[in-house]
Amino acid sequence: MRRASLYPYAPYLFECGVSRRLFSLGFCQNLVVDKRNPAPHFLFVHNPPHRSCTAIKFETQKLKFILLMKKLFLLAALCVAAAFSSCSKHDNEINHVEPPVPPETTPLAIAFAEGNSLEFNVGETKTVHYTITGGSDKTVVKAELQTPADAYTVETTPASTSEGTIMITAKMLSTYNCILVSVSDGDRSITAEIAVSTTSKITITVAAPGTLSQLLAAYDTTKIKELTVSGNLNGLDITTLKNLLKLAVLDMENANLEVLPTNAFQDNKSLTSVKLPKTLKIIGNGAFSGCSNLRSITIPNSVTTIGSSAFVCCYDLTSVTIPDSVTSIGDGAFHDCHSLTSITTPNNITSIGSSTFYGCCNLISVTISDSVTSIGDGAFRDCRSLTSIKIPNGVTSIRYRTFSGCRSLTSITIPDSITIIEEDAFSGCSSLESITIPDSVTSIGNWAFFGCSGLTSITIPNGVTKIGSSAFSDCVSLTSITIPDSVTSIGDYVFSRCSSLSAFYGKFASSDNRCLIVNSKLIAVATADLTSYIISDSVKEIGGSAFSGCSSLTSVTIPDGVTTIGSSAFSDCVSLTSITIGNGVTEIDSFSFSNCISLTSITIPGSMTTIGMSTFSSCNRLTVIYCKAIVPPSVSIHGAFNGVSATLYVPTGCKAAYAAAVGWSKFTIIETEF
Repeated sequence: MRRASLYPYAPYLFECGVSRRLFSLGFCQNLVVDKRNPAPHFLFVHNPPHRSCTAIKFETQKLKFILLMKKLFLLAALCVAAAFSSCSKHDNEINHVEPPVPPETTPLAIAFAEGNSLEFNVGETKTVHYTITGGSDKTVVKAELQTPADAYTVETTPASTSEGTIMITAKMLSTYNCILVSVSDGDRSITAEIAVSTTSKITITVAAPGTLSQLLAAYDTTKIKELTVSGNLNGLDITTLKNLLKLAVLDMENANLEVLPTNAFQDNKSLTSVKLPKTLKIIGNGAFSGCSNLRSITIPNSVTTIGSSAFVCCYDLTSVTIPDSVTSIGDGAFHDCHSLTSITTPNNITSIGSSTFYGCCNLISVTISDSVTSIGDGAFRDCRSLTSIKIPNGVTSIRYRTFSGCRSLTSITIPDSITIIEEDAFSGCSSLESITIPDSVTSIGNWAFFGCSGLTSITIPNGVTKIGSSAFSDCVSLTSITIPDSVTSIGDYVFSRCSSLSAFYGKFASSDNRCLIVNSKLIAVATADLTSYIISDSVKEIGGSAFSGCSSLTSVTIPDGVTTIGSSAFSDCVSLTSITIGNGVTEIDSFSFSNCISLTSITIPGSMTTIGMSTFSSCNRLTVIYCKAIVPPSVSIHGAFNGVSATLYVPTGCKAAYAAAVGWSKFTIIETEF
C-alpha cells in the first residue's frame, strides 16, 4: 500500500472545493482523514486475491488510470496552492466576517445659538435659542438659575421636541452666575451651562435733587464700578456717590451741580476717572484729597475756583488740564501728586497758593501764565524733576521755600519785579549752576541758597541791603563772591562750609581777601587751601561756623582782642593741631571745636567764664588741657568734653574747686604754676 500526502495543500483544496470535485470524479474514493491530523491523505490499495483476471485487469487499468489522475491531481494541487498563497488573506476576510453590529442611537446633545456666555446690562432681557439632537417625543428641557436666585429670571419655552428658547432677564448686578440647562429623554439625560454676568456700567437720571440713593436701591451698590449720572444733584447725592465703595469711573458731565462740596470724595480709593459737571463753578476744599488711585480728572470750563487741598495725595494723577476759567488755585491743591509730569496754569489765574505743587516729584515742566502775580510759600517745593522755570514779570517776591528741594533745577529766570528772595527760597537746588539776581532785589533771606552745591558763581546786585544767615552755606562749588556797597547786614554762617571759596571782594573784605569782617565780627573765611591763619587784631568776635569745615587748616591764632568764639566756629577742622586762644576770650559757644580730631592739647585762658555744650566733643586725641582760670569756667550740663579723656592742669590751689565743678571733675586734675 502506498500513501500519497497532500497535507500542506489539503486545507486550501478543501476550502476551495477542489478535493470535493476530484472525489466526485472517483479520483479519491479511498480518501482517509485522520481526526488527530485533519490534513487529508489519499490511500490506494490493490484488489484482493480472490477476484478474477478480468477483474484484476480492470482493476489494473483502473489503477493506472488512478495513478495518472494522481499525477494530474498533484500538479493541479501545486497550482492551486500557489494561487491561494496570494488570495488567502482576502479569502479569510470574506469567509470570516464579524457578525453585524446594530447601528448606534444618535447621542443626546443641546446647542445654544447665542453661545454659552452672555453679558447683560441690569434690566436687560436676552433670548437664547437652543437646538436638540438625538431627542424624541419624550425630550424635556428645563433651565434654572444657580445662586443667587434673585439675580436673574429664567423662562424656558419649547417650540418642539428639538428646539426652543430660554428667556433670561438680569435683575441686579452679578459678577458671575450660571444658568443650568438640563435635557432628559427617557433614560438619557444631559446638562449644559450658560455663563451669565452683568456689566458694571449703570446710567441714572436724577429728576429731583437728593433722590439718587433711592434710584440706586434697585442695584447691588457694592458692585457698581461705572456710573453715569445726569439730572439734578445736591450734596446728599454726592455723599451717596462717595459711599459707592467699588465705583471706579464716574461721569457727571451732564449733571446739574455748581458746587462740589468740601471733602466730597475724600479718601475714596476706588475712583480712577472722573468727569465733572459742565455747570460746576467751585471744586471745594479737599474734594478729592486722598483719592490715591485717581488717574484722570476732567475740569470743565465753568470752574473758577479750585479749593485748598482739592487733589492732595492723588498719587496716580498723571495729567490735569486747568481751564482758563480758573482764577484761583488754593493752598496745597495738588500737593503730593507724585505722577503729575506737566502743568500749565490758566491765562486768567492771578495767584498760586502755598504748597500748591509741593511734592510733585515727577513734575518736569511748569508754565506759569503771565497773569500770575503771587506764588505762595513752598508752591513748588520738592519738585525734584523740575529742570527750569520762568517766574512771570508781576510776581514781587519769591516766598518761603518756593523752590526748595528742586534738585534738578538748572536754570531759573527771576524778573525785575522781584524785590525779596525769602528764606529757603532755593535751598537744596543742587543742580543750579548760576543765577542772576536782578537789581530790584533788596533782601536775600536766611538759607536762601543753602545747599546749592552746583552753584559756581553768583552776582549780588548793588541794591541788596541784607544777606541772611546761612544764605549761601554749603555752596561747595562757589569760588568767589563780591559784596556790594549797598549791603549793611550779613548774618552768621552765611558762607559756612563753602570749601571751594578762595576770596572775598567788595565791602567787608579783609585786606588779604580771606575774610569778611562786619562791625569787628569775623563772619566768614575763604577756607580753600588755607593751612594756617592769624586773625586780624581788628576782630572782636568770631562768628558761627566761620572756619567750619576748613579741612586743611593746621594752626590758627586768635588775638587777645577777641572776646567770643561763636558756635561751630572751628568744627570739623580735622587737620588742626595747634590753636592759640587769646587772653581776652570769655566765652566759647557750643560745638566750637567739635570733631577737631588732630588736636592733642588746648590752653584755655584765665579770662574764660563759659564753655558751651559739646565744645570739644569727639576730640579723641585731646589728652592735655591747660585751664588758667582761677574760677572753673561754667560748663553746659550736657558736657563740653564729650568723648574726651585727658589730664587737666589747673592753677595751684584750685584743684578742689575743679574737682567739685560740673564738667571738670571727671579729669585727672594736677595743680601747676602757669
